[in-house]
Amino acid sequence: MSAKEKKIWRHVTQALHEYGLIHRTDAMMLTIICRTFVNWVDAEDELDRVKRDNGGSHIRESKNGYRAPDPAYYMARDYKKQLLAWLPEAALTIPSFHKIKGEAIGDGPQGSLFDDPIEKFRSQKAAIGMRIVGKK
Repeated sequence: MSAKEKKIWRHVTQALHEYGLIHRTDAMMLTIICRTFVNWVDAEDELDRVKRDNGGSHIRESKNGYRAPDPAYYMARDYKKQLLAWLPEAALTIPSFHKIKGEAIGDGPQGSLFDDPIEKFRSQKAAIGMRIVGKK
């Protein structure tokens, strides 16, 4: 992994760790997410450069006079589409996080008003085989 990818990796895994949402099999998926995110940011930077050099537009004109988006537009679009497809798989969107959290909270008996909801959530995830990375 590149330095940028490692930085994103640390950020994402720490956030998932704090909520008890990381599993030992998540490494492949998180690698894809981190690489896709870095590639998307780089593609957006390239698209910004194209726009800056082209009077604010990402549309280019060919030698034959045909107008079409610069390839950087398609790269940014495709990386964004891939990223948005992968984020819910790791509970990295608000709706996917709530879906996982809601399913876990809905299982089992009703808790007390004084129960720690985060600790309850973590124990439910541990019961189905998910673990918190770094704890012994």
